[in-house]
Amino acid sequence: MDTCRRCGAQLSPELAWCGQCFASVQVREETSEIPVWVRSQMRDHGPQTAPVFSRWKAGPTSFGAAGRIAETVGVILGVIVGYPMTRGGMVAAIGMDIPGTPFMIGYGIVAAAAAVYLLTRVWKRGRIA
Repeated sequence: MDTCRRCGAQLSPELAWCGQCFASVQVREETSEIPVWVRSQMRDHGPQTAPVFSRWKAGPTSFGAAGRIAETVGVILGVIVGYPMTRGGMVAAIGMDIPGTPFMIGYGIVAAAAAVYLLTRVWKRGRIA
């Protein structure tokens, strides 16, 4: 039986950790070699380049101009097609038609806010390098 160097608890030889203070009980050999995690941080990674952002060029996480234009068209079509679908869903849900003008105004406010949010996300500058 050995004792823990940190708290003095009795340890059996096959244990790797102290049961009381959770300190490692394995004896480390002193070496002059620098640990791997320190060596990886000391390595010279060369000159650091500034990241490049663009709305028009495609990158690993962006579509480029063609994809962004297609997404914009999809959002606009969704707003246009969404009105009759939403109104029909309301008819199906409550069983009667809703007056057209107030519903159109309410839908326009909500759809415009959603479209603006989506288009700002679509046209946000993406990192390309």
